[in-house]
Amino acid sequence: AWQGRRIWLKIGGVRSQGWFWVNNKTVAWVDAYCGTYKYDITDLVQAGTQAVVVAAVNNAIPSRKGQMISSHLFGGLYRDVELEATPDTRIDDAWVRGDFDRQEAEVHATVAFATEAARLKNPVIRVSITPVGANHGSPMKQHSPVVFAEGKRESEVVMRVPLAPFRPWSPEQPDLYVAEITLCDGETPVQGWAERFGVRKVEVRGERFFLNNKPLFLRGYGDDFVYPLTMVSPASKEEHLKHLKIARAAGFNYVRLHTHCELPEYFEAADEAGIMIQPELPYYGDYPTEAFTFDPM
Repeated sequence: AWQGRRIWLKIGGVRSQGWFWVNNKTVAWVDAYCGTYKYDITDLVQAGTQAVVVAAVNNAIPSRKGQMISSHLFGGLYRDVELEATPDTRIDDAWVRGDFDRQEAEVHATVAFATEAARLKNPVIRVSITPVGANHGSPMKQHSPVVFAEGKRESEVVMRVPLAPFRPWSPEQPDLYVAEITLCDGETPVQGWAERFGVRKVEVRGERFFLNNKPLFLRGYGDDFVYPLTMVSPASKEEHLKHLKIARAAGFNYVRLHTHCELPEYFEAADEAGIMIQPELPYYGDYPTEAFTFDPM
């Protein structure tokens, strides 16, 4: 079923460094701060046959990931390594930003193709937005053609979609939306991408914080990446949601991540629990295993 599609190796996370091979061919060396990464391995695999993925991991050197564990001893894969198949012309990336003042969603979708022969004749991005868990009525829809500049194999489509009903996110009322982003060839769906987001506005006026034009008192606590049962942060939204709901019930609305950035599952849980997050760069250099010159890039 994967014949004629682009095949990707997706690396969720490795500490401190990881080398990756597919069918004895070098694919990637991962030594970065945070984030997940994907690599096109179409030329290294064949549909209907087995592929061998090998990872070599080294944690005997300084890590660029910050406080990935309180004891600084963990090494290994901390999120999934996956294989994915996509169409040749595909949504390569997508993200959504809420605009509180304009009561809109700003939708970004990057469309790319690998081979001219498989390029879609009439590529269109269609967006449908609905509130999460609410009686939302009709979805909010928008669409836009995808235009590739001469000689370019990728194009970013940006659309602004009015949000009605407009439900901003706050710790007291953590309302969220889902944008269903679909790449079509004319009217025919080719690939889909779902992006969940919220709308909020944070600002400082004088000496006070404001959230959504209302005064905000931050009641926060610190998170030092202490996971005695799993060593590393679990890649589980449900597990993080359980802990963050306890913090929210105790009156906290904010958490500072001490010199680290958490996993995506943590952020998703915080969105639902009503907790704001301050992630940080690994700026310190006073640990034996973190003795690199500070260089965030």
